[in-house]
Amino acid sequence: MLKLINRPEYLFSLFGNLTKIQGIGSRTVKNLSKLGVLKPLDFLYSIPIGIKVRKIAEFISMDDINHNVIVKVTIIKHEFRRFGLPSYIEASYGEGKLKIVFFNAKRDWLLSTFPINEDRLISGKLEKFKNELQIIHPDYVVQSNEVNSIPRVEALYSLTKGISQKLFCRSVKKT
Repeated sequence: MLKLINRPEYLFSLFGNLTKIQGIGSRTVKNLSKLGVLKPLDFLYSIPIGIKVRKIAEFISMDDINHNVIVKVTIIKHEFRRFGLPSYIEASYGEGKLKIVFFNAKRDWLLSTFPINEDRLISGKLEKFKNELQIIHPDYVVQSNEVNSIPRVEALYSLTKGISQKLFCRSVKKT
């Protein structure tokens, strides 16, 4: 005789609606369906396509160029341009200066996220352009005491329009 086994109640959320996960609404559900993610369980079956490794750089060296770093900076000044052109934030770190570059960022957001004379931890790919160090669109900007909120190693997933790495990774962790 065949005995049916009921699914344990604690597994129900894995087969439920994606909108039960914080930060996922109906538009995001539609975009996730393009990736084959139809229920929370599907996040657990998503295989990363790579990893991003971040190094804490107290002192930046030429070896750090073209690598992902976490660096503590002090904001010196803002340089805003008209829409469509990059805005620059000049910052100092240990022994030098670097530029934080944003394209099409809102002025109010930049001013509140990067207040003058305050410290921030930023994470992103360190590059050299016109003999200056820069990070374009840092992937993390946090208070200087929140270093543990920036992952040192992060899985990278295949994405589609409307889905960011942060959203996907956060959803995997919440599943």
